[in-house]
Amino acid sequence: MHHSIPEAQATEDISENPRRIYKVIKNTIQMIVMFGACLVICHAFGWMPS
Repeated sequence: MHHSIPEAQATEDISENPRRIYKVIKNTIQMIVMFGACLVICHAFGWMPS
């Protein structure tokens, strides 16, 4: 009874995947935007060598 059916698990993963992928992509984009903003601000204030 504890053994799960591979096919059922596969369909479960497929239905869950888009939400997980969207979340990962959103987090990645947020990180890139934050990193880019930091670089721009640092360059603008001359804290980083160009």
